[in-house]
Amino acid sequence: MAANDSIRPFPADIDREGFGHWLSGFVDGEGCFLLQSRRMGHSMVGYARFVIKLRTDDTEIIELIRDYWGVGYIGWPLDAKSSGRVCPQVRYQVQRTDDLVHIIAPHFERHPLRAKKRRDFAIWKEALSLLVTVRSRPRMGRPDGRPGTVDRWREAERVQFESLASLLKDQRKLFGATLESLPPSMPLEDQRKSLATTLGIPDRRRVSGRPKPPPRALRVINGVALSLADHERAAGLPRGILKQRIEDNWPEDRLLDPPVVAPLITIDGESKTTREWAKIAGISKSTLQKRIKWGWPEHLLLTPPDKAKRRI
Repeated sequence: MAANDSIRPFPADIDREGFGHWLSGFVDGEGCFLLQSRRMGHSMVGYARFVIKLRTDDTEIIELIRDYWGVGYIGWPLDAKSSGRVCPQVRYQVQRTDDLVHIIAPHFERHPLRAKKRRDFAIWKEALSLLVTVRSRPRMGRPDGRPGTVDRWREAERVQFESLASLLKDQRKLFGATLESLPPSMPLEDQRKSLATTLGIPDRRRVSGRPKPPPRALRVINGVALSLADHERAAGLPRGILKQRIEDNWPEDRLLDPPVVAPLITIDGESKTTREWAKIAGISKSTLQKRIKWGWPEHLLLTPPDKAKRRI
């Protein structure tokens, strides 16, 4: 993405206070408060961003907004100017946590949002405070001396941040009437539950960093109801073999039979399966099986086909 980082002084002939009120109203329609989290092993990285996207023919107003705040950058998709798309976009983005805490968030406290984005901002601001708390902790080395650092997130903070990110993502799907039906004083967690129930939005929150798995289907085999994986563990079967047997229409009384072990063939005092011997000799498994069936002598079993014909 191409970017423009040159910030100019805000024009002196424009009233900053009046522009600030106008900007909050503009953000109510065109702005976006974003939260993202990413798991890396046992660690997590959280991000907060503020974004405004417009068509490229509105680049001038985007540049004026950036000059007003004095932070962030403007970018275009690399193909926006040359792809010939009908509506290429320009994007203004602020993602440094210090800029969000000291400039963006205070602006919307001085010039409050009036429409549905006020709820997005409340959720986003709570998550931003959590980010500040986490990042204020010093990085600690791993106790075992290995390279890297210990994750600064505590488990409760991870769950809370991911819950806020999920709530913010769900809330952007809502119709205005549904959103306005919730009282502003309702706690954020109650908002999330109410909105998810009303619109049928799945709960994407994680518990202990992992989504709750769906319940396993039970299968009755020989009068015992267990999941296929539990049946396999109890019978000492390889994983996945029951599913294959059921698809192959095996009778129920044979589903838990132990797998057939391939017989070993001894040649020159060494025992291997037919498949292993065939691979060593460079011949097909069926060829070797036919030679054994026809009673070939042991010293000719692994002979390549052309030499075998000459010797016979």
